[in-house]
Amino acid sequence: AAPAMAPAVAAPQGAAATGSYVVQVGSFAARTTADALAATLRRQGFSASVSAVQSGGRTLHRVRVGPAGSRDAADALRLRLRTAGHTGSVVPGP
Repeated sequence: AAPAMAPAVAAPQGAAATGSYVVQVGSFAARTTADALAATLRRQGFSASVSAVQSGGRTLHRVRVGPAGSRDAADALRLRLRTAGHTGSVVPGP
């Protein structure tokens, strides 16, 4: 039973050790919409990026802020984003 638990524990520790948590603020079909949100976030002092991913046969453009060095730091970043008027979810990154 113990070996089965090890992989489940290793993934979160690895993510935390590399500072690979981000806050995903949006995912859009239109790159221009994602770029506009990222620009707004940058003007507000956040480190925002846009990345393209394939999902369901189409391209989506994710807007993410971070990275944060730990899950707790990412949660604090999510709260700062909320105060600035943005909602988001903490996800492993980058």
